[in-house]
Amino acid sequence: MREIGADIAWQGWLSRHRATIRDELARVLARKEQAMPAQRRAFGRLEAACALRARARAEARDRQERRQAGLLGDLGAMARMRARPGDGTGQVS
Repeated sequence: MREIGADIAWQGWLSRHRATIRDELARVLARKEQAMPAQRRAFGRLEAACALRARARAEARDRQERRQAGLLGDLGAMARMRARPGDGTGQVS
């Protein structure tokens, strides 16, 4: 019985407030529509900034890898020079 009474009370409240609820919904939807262009621009800027940051990180990583590869190449050349038979100093005359 309580459920029936609660349902009747809810339906009565809803009937009394339906117009107010619809008006509020219309205002909210209008504000949402007005805000959407700015939100789309902001989202686009965010996406562009994230893409630029990712590209900058990838470029920095590539530079670091090239630098390290160059250093490893230099170390390899130095090791080969030291391994050459000669006077043991590793110096080229």
